[in-house]
Amino acid sequence: MDREMNNMGFCLGVFGLGAIIGMALGIIAGVLLAPRSGIETRQTVRRNVDRAVNKGRSFVERIRAQNGDGAEEPAES
Repeated sequence: MDREMNNMGFCLGVFGLGAIIGMALGIIAGVLLAPRSGIETRQTVRRNVDRAVNKGRSFVERIRAQNGDGAEEPAES
């Protein structure tokens, strides 16, 4: 039983180490291969998030308009 536990702990340790190394390599590759600077990337992300929020708002407004102006909020339980 102890031998199995030691073996499992070793396997988990090796897996954890591999995961950490993989994440580090992924981060390094992302930084080195990024097509834009950090500022440009943040601006692009911000623009895309703003667009998604605006689309979500207009979708909600259309649904409310279809259901009538006084669309009821869901009842709290």
